[in-house]
Amino acid sequence: IRHDDDNDASSTTLSTMALQFLPRAGCLAVPVTLRGRAGTWARYTAVVDTGSPFLTAPPTRAILDVTTPSRRYPSTQEQYGSTIGQDIRWRSTTRSSSPIQLGTTSFPTLEPFVLALSSGGLMEATGGIFLGLMATDDERPAVLEQLGLHSLRIDYRQRILQLSTQPLLPMRTNHHLSPPSTMDRNNHVMNLFDLSPFGPNLHHYAVECHELIFFSRSASSSRTKRQSIPLSKLSRTVVVVIDTGLSGCILSDSWRHEALPSGPLGQLSGMQLGLGNAERGGVVTQLQSNDTYWYVDCFRLPWFTKEEDHPHIIAAGATFLQNSVISIDNQARTIAIQVPT
Repeated sequence: IRHDDDNDASSTTLSTMALQFLPRAGCLAVPVTLRGRAGTWARYTAVVDTGSPFLTAPPTRAILDVTTPSRRYPSTQEQYGSTIGQDIRWRSTTRSSSPIQLGTTSFPTLEPFVLALSSGGLMEATGGIFLGLMATDDERPAVLEQLGLHSLRIDYRQRILQLSTQPLLPMRTNHHLSPPSTMDRNNHVMNLFDLSPFGPNLHHYAVECHELIFFSRSASSSRTKRQSIPLSKLSRTVVVVIDTGLSGCILSDSWRHEALPSGPLGQLSGMQLGLGNAERGGVVTQLQSNDTYWYVDCFRLPWFTKEEDHPHIIAAGATFLQNSVISIDNQARTIAIQVPT
């Protein structure tokens, strides 16, 4: 369903929005319109981000005019990549009836919409303006929660975003995926990996990794070295976090203690990831990094209760996701990533 101008999402269970491609970052973005009282409005563009749960906005006069400081949510610090934004200010729209529009689709709400005013430092470091699509947050209202939505699909090929109140993937029974059917295999349906036992407020879209290949290239040679990592010999499970708001790749610093190729991290020139579920025979989907958007960083992720007891994390951004179709069902806790064959 493609919505025309001024359409209202209350009339359908599925809303489809056209996205803009940002060639420098390899990410997709959507126009956002916030409405205030007396016909006031503000419009800007936000990166579609499965690595965060909130809508952020630039600290412009137009945004300030259609929002008011939140009485319920004090200022916080939020981390995007390696950057912690200082003094993220939480604000609410001054209008409670259909206060937000994504693309040309208006979303009805019963209360003012809560968003985060991005700091100048965060914007300078990361761009800082995101439509966060993680389903929930334990402390502040997530976008999907506020809009009453449970499923999403991001299509890099057609450059569209779909948001739905209904499942977009095959259902599972008894908390497990049904035996693989033709439709399941074609859609590459996988269970989401639960990170919550390892720390507070962890609701990322994560999938277990069953195959991992590092590609590296030294400064003195143009030849690419291919290194297959025996995951069964590692001390930790390897988990891939799907992050459409990221261009490259981020590794948790637990990787520094094992498995990384010797030499500078900059010699790592790419990766191949085999994602899946052990109960369904291992690898379901393979993702290969794209040279155009490849970069890699490795640092401590302040997510976990115990640094010595959490999975190895690979945050996979646009470098892995070009031309893919990502579908997520938050009620069933499943994900599918279709890639060109």
